[in-house]
Amino acid sequence: MRVLTRKRGTYRIIKIREYGGHDWFLTKTYRRNLPHWELKGSTYFVTIRVSSEAGFPFSDSRLAQLMMAFLIKDHEKRYLLYAYVIMPDHLHLILKPIQGVSLSEILKRMKGASALELNKMMQRSGKFWQTENFDHLIRNNLSLREKWEYIKDNPVNANLVKSAQDYPFSSFYCGLKPAKTSSD
Repeated sequence: MRVLTRKRGTYRIIKIREYGGHDWFLTKTYRRNLPHWELKGSTYFVTIRVSSEAGFPFSDSRLAQLMMAFLIKDHEKRYLLYAYVIMPDHLHLILKPIQGVSLSEILKRMKGASALELNKMMQRSGKFWQTENFDHLIRNNLSLREKWEYIKDNPVNANLVKSAQDYPFSSFYCGLKPAKTSSD
């Protein structure tokens, strides 16, 4: 493995033969408490949690709708949004950055812009999102299916609704036309 160091992360050339079928990729890695891998052309499962100071903001439907607007705004501009769910204190996404846009750029922009507006709507200031995200590189169709089902069933498993189609803050309810995956 060859490692190149840059100011904002480490770039590694790694060999991988899954999902994309290519032999070599240049990837960016960075670490806070969790390791983060960015692989050009990849799809990610991402969890973003609200800070403890902000509580459960998405229990308020106005705030959840505003967050949906932020997610959908950059769909097909900065990323392809395959699925999402907005839970009372966190959200899950499956997305694929568009060529030339990194996952870290997408999350920084999404969290920054939404925090300002959500805090304003809540008439508060301060930290809205937790600093760390959980991101998982989708490596194959089985992993994609598992994460898809997890997002769909999350409101049901949390006893918020009886059926995934009944939860209004999810791509499975609102009719967001999901982007096609490479296997479609």
